[in-house]
Amino acid sequence: MTGGFDGATGARPPGASVENFRNLILDQLFAADGALRFCVRWESTETVSQAMRDQIAEALERGANEWFEKLAGYDCFPFGHVPVLVTGWATADRNLLEWSDDTVRVDVGDFREGAPQCQEACGRFFHQQEGYTYPECPGGFDAHYDMSLWLTQGMSGGAGGDWGQRVGSEYFTGSVTNDHQHIWLHEFGHGLGFPDYYNWDEWAPGIEGPNSVMVAGRASLVTEWDTWMVRHLWSELKPRWQ
Repeated sequence: MTGGFDGATGARPPGASVENFRNLILDQLFAADGALRFCVRWESTETVSQAMRDQIAEALERGANEWFEKLAGYDCFPFGHVPVLVTGWATADRNLLEWSDDTVRVDVGDFREGAPQCQEACGRFFHQQEGYTYPECPGGFDAHYDMSLWLTQGMSGGAGGDWGQRVGSEYFTGSVTNDHQHIWLHEFGHGLGFPDYYNWDEWAPGIEGPNSVMVAGRASLVTEWDTWMVRHLWSELKPRWQ
């Protein structure tokens, strides 16, 4: 994570060290005064009910706080429960979203990487300068999004980073009320700065790999190892916000 395994498969190079990279999820949290905001990129031909819309928002808050609850009260971490808001949905077809209220902005027909996206004027990924207030975003700062939840029809596995998480739409909606959505938790961990542990033998030969949600298929929830790691990450990085 800090560049010490430069050249080893799966390790961050020094230029992308978590010490230097300034758009980790913790950076996003502090820039938004202790809350996180999401856009949902709906890359599917299935319809979404208002009830499912609300369940997806609840799942994001529950999942994010499975990580953040490990920091509550630890080493002067200033936040308790972290509010998670969905400020927008992106779709190719407005008729797929079966609600008419205006509590969540809907962006139609804006594409990036072949998939619907929320307005770039509202996205932190596109505007990482300190103190940015999103003047071109309808609704301003309160309507911006820090990350995207990109739900792709027919996708297995996932991807994650500072831009958000991409998982299968069927997977996420099918597990939306589960206590632990392990693929999504894993991808959220990448946004915090944690690598896949697929290459453990290369990094630490002869040492057994950890029981971690960052080991695909091993843990379905945030583990004791992950708790230690996110606390260590916070303790190492907290001077940047002091």
